[in-house]
Amino acid sequence: MATMEHGVRLRYGGPPRQANDVVLVVDDEDAMRSAFEAALCADGFTVFTASSGSEALRLLAEMHPTVVLLDANLPDMRGEDVLIELRGSNGSEQPAVLIVSGDRHLDRKVAGLRLGADDYITKP
Repeated sequence: MATMEHGVRLRYGGPPRQANDVVLVVDDEDAMRSAFEAALCADGFTVFTASSGSEALRLLAEMHPTVVLLDANLPDMRGEDVLIELRGSNGSEQPAVLIVSGDRHLDRKVAGLRLGADDYITKP
């Protein structure tokens, strides 16, 4: 996942990754959460995971992650709804949000970016 680290740093102009960078991985598929968590932990990130939108919103308020990998399709709400709530919060520091989805339709990608996602990544 080193390429993600460089992509976020270069694209968003942020500082190099710090030892305390926190990533929140939100996905209802156990295998996807585990894969992201293993790769990110191996690169030194602190990783929290959520399997639902409501759990993600709770962790966002508690953990203040630097980056959020957000599945577009969650069991209790759409990832876009999580994004809208996150971007609507009054927090001064907003994390980079990357929507991760199996949906390859261009209109879905554009909609996510218009809602405030920093990027849209298609699952393999």
